Amino acid sequence: MPSGRLRHLLCGKAEVGDTWFWSMFGKGLVMAQVALSIFLVSSAAIFLNYLSRLRNFDLGFHSDHVLLVTLDSTRSGFTPENLAALYQALLPRLEAIPGVHSASISGCTPLQGCGTPGRYIFAEGHVEQAEDRRRVSVTFVSPRYFKTLGIPLLAGRDFTFRDAKRSRVVVINQAMARRYFSGNNPIGKHITVDKNASPGWFGNDQPYEIVGLVGDVKAIEIRDPAYPAMYFNMFQEDQLMNQLELHTTARPESLSETVRRVIGDLLKNVRVSRMTTLARQVGSNIVPERLIAPLAILWRAWHRARRNRNVRAVGLYGRAPDKRDRHSNGARLDR
Repeated sequence: MPSGRLRHLLCGKAEVGDTWFWSMFGKGLVMAQVALSIFLVSSAAIFLNYLSRLRNFDLGFHSDHVLLVTLDSTRSGFTPENLAALYQALLPRLEAIPGVHSASISGCTPLQGCGTPGRYIFAEGHVEQAEDRRRVSVTFVSPRYFKTLGIPLLAGRDFTFRDAKRSRVVVINQAMARRYFSGNNPIGKHITVDKNASPGWFGNDQPYEIVGLVGDVKAIEIRDPAYPAMYFNMFQEDQLMNQLELHTTARPESLSETVRRVIGDLLKNVRVSRMTTLARQVGSNIVPERLIAPLAILWRAWHRARRNRNVRAVGLYGRAPDKRDRHSNGARLDR
């Protein structure tokens, strides 16, 4: 056989093998792309459904129309006694602003990290073994805190400024009532903070009378169950906090300058270090979900658009068929 003819046949076989390889490679990519598309579209649908349910999740408080103002009194020069009196005078001034429904002060708001379990207690009528003991979260608040955040008062009363000169009182949540009082009405019962297991606690061994029962709130993570929690009147305990909460009927941001001016007129040496809204703070708790959600939406839109087109390409990386490629008995003819 002439050498030229042999060379032609060998080259033809090589080209046939090459064509078969790329054909199988393209088909493999198509199958992989289809499988990946099905997985991603299904995952996106599940995730968007989850995000929708998350936004409608019952947090136990109202996050809309609440302005948060953080104060810095470290260089004010006020004594704790003077500052307490000024804070008590500030709250009604803030409530007198048109568009402000109620105002309060606390150490922090739900989902901000406060209310984490911190103290062991003894509850009247409740006996538990040492290994069964659990810490109870502690939050210091002013009167009208529950009204401002929309936390339902289920029984009893809220704090008042007059509590400062009375015997110690506490408000607890439903989770604490279930654990220590078997879900019965806890109003009038007493608790005592275990000072031996809670070093530095200022209450010593004095009992606290439960005067209020409030609903559970999500204190740390949206998906976590509510912890047993107790709230103390910060004016009674001389534990002055620095975060103002204002429930507004108007858009919270529209009142920021007026609020800043009212604070400055009374607390001349106290700096406003930060202003935000409770809705924005709650939203930051689901930042990862909000970052991923647009990507999921874009993927679904892209997939639908691509599915509706008549795409000739083999796949994302497959080679489109050449019009000049014709096959006969597995051999490629000359172009």
